[in-house]
Amino acid sequence: MKLARARIIPFRLALRGPLATAHGVITARQGWLLQLQSGAGISGWGEASPLPGFGLEAATACPRALAALVDDLLGRDLDDLAGLLDRAELLAPGAPSARAALDCALHDLTARSAGRTVAELLADRWLAPAGAGRAAPVRRQLPISALLAGGDVDQWRPAAERLAGEGYRVFKLKLGRAGLDRELAGVRALAACLSGGQRLRLDVNGAWTEAQALQALECLAHAPVEWLEQPLPAGALTAMARLRARRLLPLAADEAVSDPRQAQRVIEARAADWLVIKPAAVGGLRAACRIALAAAGAGLGCAVTSFLDSAIGVASAFHLAAALPPGQPAAGLGTSGLLRHDVCLPLPARGGHMFMASAPGLGLEPDVAQLDCTGRIVEWRA
Repeated sequence: MKLARARIIPFRLALRGPLATAHGVITARQGWLLQLQSGAGISGWGEASPLPGFGLEAATACPRALAALVDDLLGRDLDDLAGLLDRAELLAPGAPSARAALDCALHDLTARSAGRTVAELLADRWLAPAGAGRAAPVRRQLPISALLAGGDVDQWRPAAERLAGEGYRVFKLKLGRAGLDRELAGVRALAACLSGGQRLRLDVNGAWTEAQALQALECLAHAPVEWLEQPLPAGALTAMARLRARRLLPLAADEAVSDPRQAQRVIEARAADWLVIKPAAVGGLRAACRIALAAAGAGLGCAVTSFLDSAIGVASAFHLAAALPPGQPAAGLGTSGLLRHDVCLPLPARGGHMFMASAPGLGLEPDVAQLDCTGRIVEWRA
């Protein structure tokens, strides 16, 4: 299978309202869709949407890295998936977002050409036990968590009540901006009104000191908190390990899990109970599978989340989560509703669950003619 056509398509997706994080306030997501098309007319899609504060390439560097990766594909055998991904790691080691787009598009194209889903391809290619031949059947629906996007603690409760009415049972809060005491009081107030086994995920994006994190752990030790996510900066693994050793609440590493090597450092430092895996931030689906296997081998849990990306990025993360063994926590995929518009209709979600499309591959097909492109579309033809 050879590459017949490729396109890099810039886009900008406005949010319905500002999203406050410890890295800053997000009002829109800028990115690039990558379309790879075979000689048989079958397309695979990927997305590159770097986000400041996560150690990814700059927005100016991403399209250049994407273009270099596409140039390298010309004339190569697209069936050599492992070889192509190896080359991408060598050619663009500092561009994980661009590599993630290529990785996703290649997986989508490969799966579509075989009439399979990306989840099935991941399960058999990268996640099947050695010698097993085939992995267990993938899941076609997943419980998902919802992000409470309100920037003020007073907005958390009404947002949680609305989402609980839609069937969500896990809510994620962004902390690290409003002042520690105010945020902890808000979390305790929200926890007091939860019922029916609902849980909270608290994401600090590395904004606290060790003393602040310890105060939060002691304050919330008996609250219905699933985990405290990245309370310290990504490089503070020794301090994270000290916090974890207190066993007050489970800790999750996010920004610290930037690629399989960094994930291994987190594991070796005993710095987390959970590894948060964002395919869009770690270089793609194959790298994400490697992190999931490393976590399982160390007896740690992993949680797959999207990256506030478009429907393509969310679908990529969904297929990874669907390929993992049963018993995983709710996937952090409930973000599409934060966007005013998208590159295509996202995977269906209702009742706190997301569902796989019936079509092969990712199951989605962007309509480029309907996109609000923010620049020139770059195209290659063999």
